[in-house]
Amino acid sequence: MSGEVVRTLEQIAPAMRRAFTDARRVLEKGAAVEVHVRLYKRRKSREQRGTLHLWFGEIAKQTGHTAAEIKELLCQEFLGSVETEIVSPRTGEVMVRSRRRSTEDLNREQYSELMDRVWSWAGEHGFVLTEPDPDHAARWRAA
Repeated sequence: MSGEVVRTLEQIAPAMRRAFTDARRVLEKGAAVEVHVRLYKRRKSREQRGTLHLWFGEIAKQTGHTAAEIKELLCQEFLGSVETEIVSPRTGEVMVRSRRRSTEDLNREQYSELMDRVWSWAGEHGFVLTEPDPDHAARWRAA
C-alpha cells in the first residue's frame, strides 16, 4: 500500500479505487489499515537535499564511516521503518518486509524537520557541520 498525489477531479476516483483494493486485500487477511487524506505539500528542494547530504559527508569524515552509512543510521533513527508487502511472482505469496522509510517519501516540511533533527543530533554529539545559508534555509522551510 502506498500513497499518491491527486491533482485533478478526474484522478480521484481511480486513486480511491486503488486504495480500496489495497485496503480490502489487507482487511481480508485480518489485518487493520490506516487511511489518510491530507493536503499535498511540495517535495523537498535541491538545496535541502544538497545540504543534508553535505552534512552526512561531514559527519562521515569525523567518524570514519561513509556518508551512506551515516545517512542510513540517522534516517533509521529519525524516520523509522515501514512495512511493505511484496507479492512473489513465482508463488503469489504475500510477504511483509520492513525497510527504512525513504527520504524520497518526505515533503518539504518533513525534510526540513529531518534536517533540524540531524543538525541538533550533530551538535549534541560534538560534530561540526557547515551552517546553511540563511536565504536557502528560509526557502526550504517555505511550504
